[in-house]
Amino acid sequence: MAMPVSVTRPISSKFEPPPTPLTVGQVTRWVTSHPSHLSSDDKVQFKALLERSPGLADLAQHVPTFAEMTMKRTGASALKTWLATVHAADIPPLRSFARGIERDLDAVINGLTLPYSSGAVEGNVTRVKALKRSRYGRANSTFSGSSSSVTFGGDPT
Repeated sequence: MAMPVSVTRPISSKFEPPPTPLTVGQVTRWVTSHPSHLSSDDKVQFKALLERSPGLADLAQHVPTFAEMTMKRTGASALKTWLATVHAADIPPLRSFARGIERDLDAVINGLTLPYSSGAVEGNVTRVKALKRSRYGRANSTFSGSSSSVTFGGDPT
């Protein structure tokens, strides 16, 4: 009967820790960013992730199309086609998003087509609400003590 031979391996002086796990924020940024805005390392990691996750690869095909509609304002011509492809896909959260869009389809088409924006009005509403919260003592740490920085265009004194 032969004796087992033990094999010893030399201990490497270079210890490489395992790669850090991806965060939800990283993957979200990769999916929602324009590919030209990703670093080459991010592109490699994202491609490897998409190869391992077919569901995420499907999602990653639909998101840029929707983003292009918002940037090029092609909602009137492209939204209904995009909604049909999303409903055909097996991605429940994206289908839920599509159903929400369909509930107010006319407003969404207008938002994805017309050049008008309510951003300035929404900013003023947010500022007024912050001021009210700070005055009535319901401000969180972000707003506490910031009443002097909230101004309405005039002299803050």
